[in-house]
Amino acid sequence: MGRLESRRPNIGLVLSGGGAKGAYQAGIVKALAEMEAPICAISGASIGALNGAVAASLAFCSPRRR
Repeated sequence: MGRLESRRPNIGLVLSGGGAKGAYQAGIVKALAEMEAPICAISGASIGALNGAVAASLAFCSPRRR
């Protein structure tokens, strides 16, 4: 297996704004954390920014996940 093939993919999570979407985003963020998805960057607007900040402070940015 080559050097590039053995690396995990870099994935960015983009969360949009809109109050109703915030509840759905929380569920998606929870599911991604349970799947141990290799999220490397998080971006969001309005409620998406708030959900992104919570996600970044939890499992996604933990050094053990890299």
